[in-house]
Amino acid sequence: MKSIFKGLLLFVTLALFFSLVVHAEKNEQEQGKSDEGTLVYHVKYDYDAISQFLGMSLDEYEKYWEKGLSIADMAKKQGVSRHDVVGYFYDFHYKEM
Repeated sequence: MKSIFKGLLLFVTLALFFSLVVHAEKNEQEQGKSDEGTLVYHVKYDYDAISQFLGMSLDEYEKYWEKGLSIADMAKKQGVSRHDVVGYFYDFHYKEM
């Protein structure tokens, strides 16, 4: 009786697992159809370069980040204009694309 129960439990578990995988693949395919013309990309930032742009060390940058300051807040504190920060990231993303 225990072996029948174990077999049934294994079958249900495997059936559930494979149905979830198929469902996820279908959703991914359907999402791709609806996102026509949309480009999605991921970027890894070089925080050492950002800290140099802001005129501070990487350690100082990390301390500000841990305190909850945004890059815009750090720039303001360092006397870097918001326009320059926007330009920095605009150029960065343009080069990445």
